[in-house]
Amino acid sequence: MNAPIIGVTPSGGDNDLGVRAYAIAADYTMAVQRAGGIPVILPLHITEIDALLDTLDGVLFSGGGDIDPGIFNQETHETTGGIDAERDTFEIALMRAAFARDMPILAICRGIQVMNVERGGDLVQDIPSQTDSTKKHNQRAEGAGEHDIFQQAVLDDGENPVAKALGSGEIQINSFHHQALGTVPDSLKVVARGDDGIIEAVYAPDATFALGTQWHPERLAAQHAEQQALFDGFVTAAKDYANR
Repeated sequence: MNAPIIGVTPSGGDNDLGVRAYAIAADYTMAVQRAGGIPVILPLHITEIDALLDTLDGVLFSGGGDIDPGIFNQETHETTGGIDAERDTFEIALMRAAFARDMPILAICRGIQVMNVERGGDLVQDIPSQTDSTKKHNQRAEGAGEHDIFQQAVLDDGENPVAKALGSGEIQINSFHHQALGTVPDSLKVVARGDDGIIEAVYAPDATFALGTQWHPERLAAQHAEQQALFDGFVTAAKDYANR
């Protein structure tokens, strides 16, 4: 059996020379590789989405800058930044097409936000000013390392791909975000929240495998087997997809 091909979306921006470039943390691709998949980086300028998906068995939507709030009918908050129109257009079209094919999807940080927006939900653009949370969601500012556990979330009981990997009850996570999911559409189910109420994981019950995490499991996966299990389940679903 051939290893499944997993497309991974990068961030886009100008490099120090003013040249448009794409970048992705190697933690994502290494977690996919450990799970038995072959990761490939997807250029954000691609418009032939169906032709692209014909070459893939799963899609991983990575973290990055904020989504243009106009897409979910909000004014731009003063803290919203890092908007990349090319990435927004590409990822929303890619998410929609992957759902239409029932292709396995793993959506991380910005990725869960893309999933929610594409499905018809919206976002909290600034946790400190738009929620009652007093918890810091940027562990760098608190002196924690990039690959450290920082806080806890509570995972719902029930049959879902997040619980299958992590179990139920309290789970250990990290945190690198200032935005979060707001209104969640009926097509997605919330399965984990931080103790401050911030949504930390959702999945699509009507899909074979489509889940999102607000935290970054790829930064924990090398040292925490339960976090790697999210990638293992995703790649296993991609193998099954490839053999349909």
